[in-house]
Amino acid sequence: MAGGNGLSAAHPRAYPQRVVSRRSRWPPGAGSRTGAGGLRHGSPLRGLVAVTPIIRRMDVHIDHPAFQVAAARRMLARGGCESRVAGQVALRDPDRPDTFWVSPWGYFDETLPDHVVLVSMDLQVLSGAGGVSPAVGFHAQMLRDRPAAGAVIHTHSPYVEVLSTTGAEVGMYSADACLFHDEQAHYFDDGVRPIVDGPRMSAALGDRSVLWLGNHGVVIVAESLALATVKAITLETSARCHVEAQMIGGKEMPIAEAVRSKGLYLQNFIGAMWEANWRRLRRSDPDLFEVLGA
Repeated sequence: MAGGNGLSAAHPRAYPQRVVSRRSRWPPGAGSRTGAGGLRHGSPLRGLVAVTPIIRRMDVHIDHPAFQVAAARRMLARGGCESRVAGQVALRDPDRPDTFWVSPWGYFDETLPDHVVLVSMDLQVLSGAGGVSPAVGFHAQMLRDRPAAGAVIHTHSPYVEVLSTTGAEVGMYSADACLFHDEQAHYFDDGVRPIVDGPRMSAALGDRSVLWLGNHGVVIVAESLALATVKAITLETSARCHVEAQMIGGKEMPIAEAVRSKGLYLQNFIGAMWEANWRRLRRSDPDLFEVLGA
């Protein structure tokens, strides 16, 4: 997709525009230079506390990774993937691949670029004003283990959360569920090991793109933010179809049909959905685009 119009897959090679965002405090009313854990810029994430680094004003444009993360979060919200104040979107920085931008605590539909935090792979907070979940540990591990991966999304969307209680994979009940054929893996937290066990989670995912977290939600890893975002939205609708189809005795499509359709959906559906969501976002979320001075 072309950059500069909101239709890119968030892989700019430079950040040429210099527009200052109008909003910078996160969470609302935050004025402290340290978060709940007393951590500052350059501090590693520890424990289960939010980290609120030094608040700053961000120079941002539409292809900046922080803007792309904020936009993806809002697309997810509009697509039924709101996850209360948890859930994250992480995007590898294209020019500094050993760092990534990640969303803070908060509802998906309120995210602004200034809320998004830049973190190193060893969990040093480099820039940002948002409180960061310790879940960023598994985002970092997956990006580190998968050099070709550009984005990681974690949601607790409603039907995904329901299906995660069963230990089942999403079935091939809907046409676009073909995107998840031979792509799913499972991880179960036994309550004994560390609550964010990045190495075990990444190992469980392997080379697949969808990791079901038992009684929790899902993690999606993809080459681009566009692919990860559309997959997350589609997984929620596919999970709903799975749950409701089973209630009425519905049948899955033949595996041969899923295999044939998967390539076509990857070729046509992902790009069309990404562009359509940008168009819809411009109408539904004018406050996001206000930061561009547009």
